[in-house]
Amino acid sequence: MEEYGHMEKVQEVVRLFQITIMVKNIIIHLS
Repeated sequence: MEEYGHMEKVQEVVRLFQITIMVKNIIIHLS
């Protein structure tokens, strides 16, 4: 059960990271 929770946390961080990269790319394209 603990491992599953850990994986969920990792996926959350990865999702945030991907969103950050997307936003950065959008800003680069707009500027």
